[in-house]
Amino acid sequence: MVAQISREDAVNKLNKRPNISYAFGLFDNLRNKALVAVATFGSPPSPAIIRGLCGEDEMHNIIELNSMWVDSSVSNDAVVYFLRKCLTRIPQNKDIVLSYVPNNSGERVSRIFKRLGFLYTGLTKERTNRVDKEGNVQYNRSKDYDPTNTYLVPRPRKHRFVLFNTKDEGRAKELLDKLRYEVYTY
Repeated sequence: MVAQISREDAVNKLNKRPNISYAFGLFDNLRNKALVAVATFGSPPSPAIIRGLCGEDEMHNIIELNSMWVDSSVSNDAVVYFLRKCLTRIPQNKDIVLSYVPNNSGERVSRIFKRLGFLYTGLTKERTNRVDKEGNVQYNRSKDYDPTNTYLVPRPRKHRFVLFNTKDEGRAKELLDKLRYEVYTY
């Protein structure tokens, strides 16, 4: 069973706090309705990606699948089912879904995204993070860091995926024509 869940329930499973507009859970009826998967959606944090993905006229149509947790016992088929249900529950005016996958996630996520129809648009650009002596990231945009006690380290690159979440083939073709990133084979 798929249901919307609270931000708090999502954060408890994810162990991080992404920008959450919508959070969904997959519950296993055979295990007393145990929560076995969580997916969260929200606004992408980067203004550059919002404007640059499909152009400024589509910037308000983008939502990011920004975090996902799946119990190791859950099959790929169940994850695909879960994400399909989630995608039908986000607002219809958000017909561009963006997601980033860490390099170390293995092939499972790529196989699932491929089955869902996500396009693979390559790796993110090489960037750096400012970290303190304990290794905690100090966000460059905040300017609240002490430059004498921080240093720059390479930011791990992520795989970028895009889905046009519409049943209208004409709209999907329009969005594909507007996509400003090259589409690569998986």
